[in-house]
Amino acid sequence: MLPNWGSQGWDAGSWLYIIFAVARTRNEELFSYGTYDEGDTATHWFRSQDVCFEAITTEVFFHWASGQSDGPDNLPATAAGLPARDRKPYPGWTA
Repeated sequence: MLPNWGSQGWDAGSWLYIIFAVARTRNEELFSYGTYDEGDTATHWFRSQDVCFEAITTEVFFHWASGQSDGPDNLPATAAGLPARDRKPYPGWTA
């Protein structure tokens, strides 16, 4: 499970309605995240952890911007405008 995202551990989803999960292969050649969004599921695989983190950031940003999840107070116009510290997992969380 991936409950939090960014430097302050804001909500990655909205428990029971929007749920994120992460995985990586043992040899760390593939990184992935999956979502459950009100009954719809999706899985995304990447060859780079950085690219995976960017994809998660984009999706989490969407939920923050639309008010579906609690995120930073002063969101930029796009996910690309988030500072680097908010484009990766919450430091208090280990996956």
